[in-house]
Amino acid sequence: MAISEYDAFGPWIYEITAEHPLPPLFVPYVRDMGEPVMYFKIPRDIERRKATPDMDLYDYVVSAYADRVQILTRVEHSVRETVVPYADILGVRLYRKFLNGVCTLYTARERIEITFNTVSIGIMSAFVQYIRSQYEAGKPAGCGYRSAAVIPDAQLRDVLFVNLLRDLRDAGEEFQVGAFEQGGPLTLRKAGLRERLQQMLRPQSMMGAVHLFGDTELLVIEKEVPDARTKEDKYGYQYTYLPVRNVHSVQIAESESYQNTTECRIGLGEHELPLLFHADNQKGIRYYEDLRAQIS
Repeated sequence: MAISEYDAFGPWIYEITAEHPLPPLFVPYVRDMGEPVMYFKIPRDIERRKATPDMDLYDYVVSAYADRVQILTRVEHSVRETVVPYADILGVRLYRKFLNGVCTLYTARERIEITFNTVSIGIMSAFVQYIRSQYEAGKPAGCGYRSAAVIPDAQLRDVLFVNLLRDLRDAGEEFQVGAFEQGGPLTLRKAGLRERLQQMLRPQSMMGAVHLFGDTELLVIEKEVPDARTKEDKYGYQYTYLPVRNVHSVQIAESESYQNTTECRIGLGEHELPLLFHADNQKGIRYYEDLRAQIS
């Protein structure tokens, strides 16, 4: 028996079933593309007390099929459809900070962001895992990356990364650590009065990161490093999965913006993903020099 959409509304993602049916706004936009493997709806980011029975209460309906993903997005009182074959997905990122979550798909044409409440991180993690299982399907093997410098897990000094790596191992993932960056405050190379004031009010920090590699994928786990002056007590972290075959370039250069900082820019179709290292982190920089040599 279906539960009233208003009665069921909250921050939770629901799998679409007879009990939690397709939101009425989205019904005219659903096409028959076979039986989805995953089929769920993501609510609007509003407080429960501000919801009313006559509102459109969901922002997304996501359907994951064997060969493609369909994302229906609410735009005011209409719906925009995006259909992406897994073969067109160049990489995927899952970000979380307290209750705020973002799943990003990097495709050949665009970057698609799906926002959600992290009380439902489980279903979004499963969605990312399913995408990863499918975007290599049907492609020839032998496009992995091998780093000459493997860092033992025990050498990591960051408790969060140690715990996240343990979770990866428990889930059966076989990534190895190739580089590590502690992160920390950034200092602007050139700064006028306005920039210096902004730096004082909102200090910029380099994200801490652990860089991993597997048979066919790279994985970068990054975490925000709050500056003590901001009194920030919550930090975000993100997983970025990149099939090696989709990385077409690696640019390594001294940062034009920050002192004592090296920037590695990963070319992924039309996208560039910047990664920062302290200039004296030679192991981290060498990791990407090795990658650049292997893909050139």
